[in-house]
Amino acid sequence: MKKKILIFLNITVFFVIVILPFYTNFNFLKLYLSYLFSFLWFLMIALIGIKSGLAYFLFASYITFLFVFLSFIIDTNVILGSVIGPISACMFYLSRIINNE
Repeated sequence: MKKKILIFLNITVFFVIVILPFYTNFNFLKLYLSYLFSFLWFLMIALIGIKSGLAYFLFASYITFLFVFLSFIIDTNVILGSVIGPISACMFYLSRIINNE
């Protein structure tokens, strides 16, 4: 049951990211690309394993890249995509490791 809830939430988040710019003043490319980049980056970190040194390096490089990018322009599209991406990656990873009940 928990696995189905996580999968449903992850699909809902994806469709909200895709549909939201058409009904609000969000920019689709900035929102979707930052979401996709952060989703894939954190999914890669989760697949490598959180206790490895490479995962720490990748997490630190993501934070550094985000600070450098946001130092030029503070954009709500990028911030929203960068926050929702890791949450979605964690939900995806957890939905794959939960055993069926």
